[in-house]
Amino acid sequence: MILEEAMKVCMVQFQPSWLDPRKNFTALMNRSSELPDDCDLIIFPEMCTSGFAMNPEIFTPEIQDEADAVFSHLACETASAVIAGTVESTGGHFFNSAVFLDAEGKQRGIYRKIHPFSFVHEQEYFSPGPAGGEIFGHKHMRITPGICYDLRFPEMFRVSARQTNLIVIIANWPTSRIGHWKTLITARAVENQCFVAAVNRLGSDGNGVEYPGESMIAAPDGRTVRLNGNPLEDEVLSAEIDLGEVETIRQKFQFLPDMRHRIELT
Repeated sequence: MILEEAMKVCMVQFQPSWLDPRKNFTALMNRSSELPDDCDLIIFPEMCTSGFAMNPEIFTPEIQDEADAVFSHLACETASAVIAGTVESTGGHFFNSAVFLDAEGKQRGIYRKIHPFSFVHEQEYFSPGPAGGEIFGHKHMRITPGICYDLRFPEMFRVSARQTNLIVIIANWPTSRIGHWKTLITARAVENQCFVAAVNRLGSDGNGVEYPGESMIAAPDGRTVRLNGNPLEDEVLSAEIDLGEVETIRQKFQFLPDMRHRIELT
């Protein structure tokens, strides 16, 4: 293993309290003691401050400021980069967002979900984000983020495939479709020849939807990376990934240079 490219990814799998941001802030702060000392990246699920709820109005400016402070504290406390799902309001629009903070607690990027989940009319409550490729950088990680339903749209990850070595998916993915979750994560890893770290929530939400956890990491060759922790339990799951493996796979199987981004029907 190329040690300078070995990164420890920690995924916080838990059950958020429904529509209670402040209770979730407390729960997240309490998690800091459970996190390994040597995390390089800590990932929290989609909308981890409320659950996947179509009630964006509860995220007042004051609540949003408190959320930012909590994520900043977690990054500083652990000296790790953080990616976390929350609700963001700007310019009169609400967004289902992933915030990215560096190890000093400074916000370095925001990804806004491109594909609202029309099955539950998410687009009526949250605006889609801009359809440009977003890459977060930390140490040797070049991260392309995605949020839940985005996972079903491979095109958005292909745009930045050559510039990324890690796709991060944060989700509220239900038990009823968990087979799709595992298949799609593996597919995104194989077709883009990179790691995919995907974090899901646990438990049931206020609408009675069940979530099984099953957070996982897929390697560039499609294998599932062994995690420290139980992917069916409320706990912090972690694994060390060797980002040097991405370049090794891409050199051995030079598929990405053959990719054509524009294909038209005739």
